[in-house]
Amino acid sequence: MRYTTVPITATVAILLTCLFAAPAAGFVASDDVTVDAGEETAVEYDVIVDEDDEVTLDIEDYPDGWSVEDNSTDGGAWSPDDEVFIWLTADDQVLRPSVDVSVPENATSGVHNLTAELTVDDGDTEEAETETTEVTVENGTVTDEGNVSPLTSVVSVEAGGTATADYALDIDEDRTVVFEVVEYPENWTVDSADDDGAAWSSGDESFVWLETDGSILTPSLELSVPDNASAGSHELTTELRVEDDEGEEVTTHRTAVDVEEADAGGDEGDDGEEDTDEDDGADDEGDDDGGDDEGEGLPGFGFVAAVLALVSVALVSRFHHG
Repeated sequence: MRYTTVPITATVAILLTCLFAAPAAGFVASDDVTVDAGEETAVEYDVIVDEDDEVTLDIEDYPDGWSVEDNSTDGGAWSPDDEVFIWLTADDQVLRPSVDVSVPENATSGVHNLTAELTVDDGDTEEAETETTEVTVENGTVTDEGNVSPLTSVVSVEAGGTATADYALDIDEDRTVVFEVVEYPENWTVDSADDDGAAWSSGDESFVWLETDGSILTPSLELSVPDNASAGSHELTTELRVEDDEGEEVTTHRTAVDVEEADAGGDEGDDGEEDTDEDDGADDEGDDDGGDDEGEGLPGFGFVAAVLALVSVALVSRFHHG
């Protein structure tokens, strides 16, 4: 089971800092962001500085192939060559610069770091502080690990559907090989689509080759995704264990599974209307049955009330005559 922690927002962090431990020089914070591969996202910073300080915020480190441009300088200057914000004289305030981060289409899925360094110079001393922003990339590629080279590193499937993940295992001859499914989302099911000569164990969800001949093994897995699966990027984790006379080597691989919302077609809507009509018919039939039962069974309420009224009149009349 996975647990997700919710980070304290930059604004709350700043308030806490001001109340309890406001730094003499400066303070910087940012919120973590999520972006699809091939898309762009904004990263916003909150910077606290003292009056008349010279301030720089340097975007100093991020993954290869990514690009960063200024979005808002908040009164400062942006140097595109150095990728740094500069305020020659800052007021006693909170500065809120931001950058646009462009993520390439071939970016790997997972968490990446964007690092910025805040430098504050008050004329006497210069102090620096580093802020790291976590950028979670979804719908990206998956890095190959060890001997596992996926033919399909990213699999797309609709909620309620099935998809196939293909693998290529480059193994030397005379090895015992186990390729096991280790982890996948709850309520999903995994089965063998192609064992490539291996024995498939549905209990352990693993392929086993007792002896290899040096050729590339190409097993496939079939993934069944439930109707209520959440849209977005999920992970299928597999583990490859290769054993020879000298011992066992273990490598892990993760395949990104992108789940899309099921398309509710027009035919389903028509079927729904037909079902409604049938239900109405059943209700009408039930109403007819209710009427028949009332006529054939015990006397209705109106009849009983009339009888009781006549009896009451008779008793009152007899009392007066008596």
